[in-house]
Amino acid sequence: MFYISKENWDKIINYARAREEQKGHEIGGMAVIVKDDEDDYIIEEPVILKQTTSAATCTMDKEALANYYVEMGMKYGSDVNFLWWHSHAKMKAFWSGTDTNTMEEYDNGKWSAFLVVNVRQEHKFSVKYWDPVPTLVDDELNFLDNKEDTIDDAIMKEVEAICGEEVQVVNNGWHKAYSQSGWNRPYGQSYMWEPEKPKQDEKDPSALEDIIKYAEKLLDAYVEGEIKKREWNKKVKDYNGLLETAKLEYRIKDMTAQELDNAMYYIFAHDLIVDLNGDPVDVHPGNALTVWGGHS
Repeated sequence: MFYISKENWDKIINYARAREEQKGHEIGGMAVIVKDDEDDYIIEEPVILKQTTSAATCTMDKEALANYYVEMGMKYGSDVNFLWWHSHAKMKAFWSGTDTNTMEEYDNGKWSAFLVVNVRQEHKFSVKYWDPVPTLVDDELNFLDNKEDTIDDAIMKEVEAICGEEVQVVNNGWHKAYSQSGWNRPYGQSYMWEPEKPKQDEKDPSALEDIIKYAEKLLDAYVEGEIKKREWNKKVKDYNGLLETAKLEYRIKDMTAQELDNAMYYIFAHDLIVDLNGDPVDVHPGNALTVWGGHS
């Protein structure tokens, strides 16, 4: 059986919350797995390494990862196993197609463990056995104790210091036009954000990523009461017009006020993305356009 202390669990969750709070990004890291006297496996010392992050990626620095393996090998010996963990920020905790591809990099000839979490502490824990046939098995993660979880200043500072941000090019002229159109007008004490101009390449995974990020912020604004249904309708209609101009086959779903009010507290941003026929766009494992999950 696999166990983790509440202290170490909180550390992973707080890394995830810190990066989401700072940038709205994912984050990833490593931990060691050691065997106790009862032949159970204990997850210890979760850490983050130098990496670049975005709303849908977390790429660990290869040199930092190599140094980590050497350091942990010297500390625990050759029998130590490793856990690769990463967050999905506010998205569901599941294995994306990219995640399962990334798992291949952790083939040690025996077995490897993987954990994906989100800021709500939802998680998926799996073990991949490499011999005789590679097999991914969902497993249960057990907790050793129950301590209160908070994000302390040390975690926030560590995440900010270690994680770099993927550079995005901004079309200032386009943003200026949107600002002048009223998109950036104040709502109470806050300001609505400006959407990224849709990319005109449907094969580029970041095109779908940008649309989902837009839908998430729009959904957050509705939940927080910053916009009402009429404003929602206008924003969705305007943005879908931009997607049509960009010749993309994605749209943000048109929802009635009742549908939106019933679903807004549990629906995810990618659930709002549909194709031209109004059918959901598959962003789950196996789809080539999957953009969620640890890309290490």
